[in-house]
Amino acid sequence: MILTTVAGLTSAQHALLRRIASHQTPVSVTELAEEANLHVSSVRETMDVLLDRGLVTREEIRSGGRGRPAQGYLTYVPADPTATTRMTALVARAGFDWLRETVEDPASAARLIGRRWGIDSLAAARV
Repeated sequence: MILTTVAGLTSAQHALLRRIASHQTPVSVTELAEEANLHVSSVRETMDVLLDRGLVTREEIRSGGRGRPAQGYLTYVPADPTATTRMTALVARAGFDWLRETVEDPASAARLIGRRWGIDSLAAARV
């Protein structure tokens, strides 16, 4: 679901999500606007969309000053569209390493896994 949501973002929304993901602590709309060379209201509007879609969280940024605390945004969503592909490759590599190290006939086991994956994929695609 999250990946579909990320895939449906506009380029501007995706750019801000990447900026937020590059921060380790909550980042304010003002900071994001300065970094992206955008108007604060444009950033705020985009942030509302990302928040509504569940891609970012908002929390107060405490400061020692007076007045209302600023709102900061964080995300734990991988903003890199290749993250899922890379993670899938790492899982596959770990599985193949495990087969090679623990199964008597890893080639046969890998073929069986591939056959089952193909059957399940066709069924999921209703082919």
